[in-house]
Amino acid sequence: RRIPTANSAIFELSERIAEQASKRQFGVTSSRVRGEIVKCLGKGEPRREAIAAQLGMSERTLCRRLSDENTNFVAVLDALRREMAETYMQQGDFNPTEITYALGFSDPSNFYRACKRWFGSTPNALRQSGLGGAPKPVAAQSVARSAIQRLARGIGLGKEKGDHKERGVD
Repeated sequence: RRIPTANSAIFELSERIAEQASKRQFGVTSSRVRGEIVKCLGKGEPRREAIAAQLGMSERTLCRRLSDENTNFVAVLDALRREMAETYMQQGDFNPTEITYALGFSDPSNFYRACKRWFGSTPNALRQSGLGGAPKPVAAQSVARSAIQRLARGIGLGKEKGDHKERGVD
């Protein structure tokens, strides 16, 4: 089932975020699960059965292998969504509804509850406060911003050169 508000720029960014995150210290199965989850997020809530099938194993085998890595499907999904939500909100280029569906939540209220659990605040408050954490390095901000802008322009969502004042983006 395709979500009508799906945004291909967010999907492409999601794939890049997942690839970078998988390069960190994760187990083999966890990394593979994360990769498959990213492919499914834009289509709605990722299901353990579907991910197991995509990986060519039974649901029980998937659970056992994740358990061997001291994790489980829900924990992998939750951690990936949290990382991606944090990245999207730090970018500030996507509204909470777009982020909701990009992360595979079926309803914005589910995303709002997850944000309160993860960060202790609502998505709008987090975006305004920059997640309340340390600011990202300037170089990382500009690289991420330009990547998102290129993606957005590529699908006709971004402003053309010279229109940056309208969006408040340098």
